[in-house]
This record gives sequence, structure tokens and C-alpha cells, in this order.
Amino acid sequence: QESMKFSNMFIVMLANSADREMYEMTYRAISFVNMHRPKNSILTLVETNVNIEKEPFYLEPYRVNRLLRKTPFNYNEALAYAVRDFQMLSTDIFCVLNNDIVVHAGAFDELVDALSRWDVVSAWADNSILHTDKHGETEGYAPSHFFSGWAWMCKWSMIEDIGFEECFPPVLRFWYQDNWFIEQFKRHGYRHALIRKAIVTHLESRSHRLLDNAREATIGQKDVYDNLRGIHGI
Repeated sequence: QESMKFSNMFIVMLANSADREMYEMTYRAISFVNMHRPKNSILTLVETNVNIEKEPFYLEPYRVNRLLRKTPFNYNEALAYAVRDFQMLSTDIFCVLNNDIVVHAGAFDELVDALSRWDVVSAWADNSILHTDKHGETEGYAPSHFFSGWAWMCKWSMIEDIGFEECFPPVLRFWYQDNWFIEQFKRHGYRHALIRKAIVTHLESRSHRLLDNAREATIGQKDVYDNLRGIHGI
């Protein structure tokens, strides 16, 4: 089957820019993304917990739209902020990345090619102990096992069909969002596959460990998730 033809890819990277180590990690991730992303793609970085008065020291010219927010990290609100800012764009492919990753050569090409066969695809983490076979495509929906929330892309038409806020409810700040998103595209009949030839090194949630409010970010989220499932009869 021929590779998917697309006119525009919208890539969003989310970062909690609370300190120097966070900035350095984000800059490294952007550098690798810029080395390998398609030419007809737009990269937007949404940084939260930013001190607007202090220009981050690490910045130098690179191809990224940078959106700054003083608010605490909220995965879904940050995504919505990026999408609102570029809501008039004609986008075929929507891609979301963490800032604690290293994108390897060919990863974007493999994921785009796989969208000819699947509706949602995610990258394989080369440091994962869960998958020893580095080739092929595996359909599955279990978070961390098959769906890697730190590097995934989908057809934008799927998001439009389900509804953005339905996919990314703002009441879910980060934890359980992977579970919720998977349930939405599974519930609506969309298919997902883990693409093992699309390799992305995940730095094992290093960004989470750098969060001063990591514990606070998880409090109550399981209840919110269970409540959402109850409302939707899942």
C-alpha cells in the first residue's frame, strides 16, 4: 500500500519548563525532532510554569513556534492552547511528543507510512523491555504496552470526528489521559498500532521526577477518570 499523502503535519511538544534541567532536556528533544521531522510540518512547543520575565537561557534560533504559559502543567489544557492558536491551519496529521524523548532517524517516516493502514500510531521505545521484536506492527490498546503516549500521531480527521474536548477533557491534567484517549478511539471504531520500526528513546519519565508537584498532579485523577467513564457508560 502506498504511503499516506499529506499536506501538513502539526507537531505539539509539551514541556514543564520549571528549571534549568527541564530546559536542557526540552532543547535536546527539539534538536532531534528538527533533525528528522518532515519539511511540511509545523512544530509548536507549549511551555508551562514559565517565568515570563526571565528569558530562558538555552534558546537559539531553531524552527519552533513557542507558546509560553505561567500556569502549572496540564497536558490537555496545553494541547488545547496549541490547537486554538493554530485552529485555522489545514492539518492532515496531528502528532504529540513529550519533552523527555530522543527521536531517531526514520521514526516520523515510519509513523506516517503506517497511517495508510491505521488511524492512530505510536512509536516504539527502544529502551522498553516489553517488546523485543523491533520489526512489524502490533494492534493493541493497552497503555505503555502498545500505546506510547510520549510519541504518537493520528489522522486529524479522527480528532474532528470524536471532538477535541472529548478526546482531551481538561479535567484530566495528565495521569490517566492515555487510558482515556485510547478508550475514545477504540469506542469510536478507530484502530491503533504500535510501530516498532519507528524508534523513539523515552527517558523513562524523567520530566515527571523533576516536577515539584508530581504527587499533587496525581491526586484525584483516578476518581476523575472513573467519573468520566461512568458518564460515558464505559
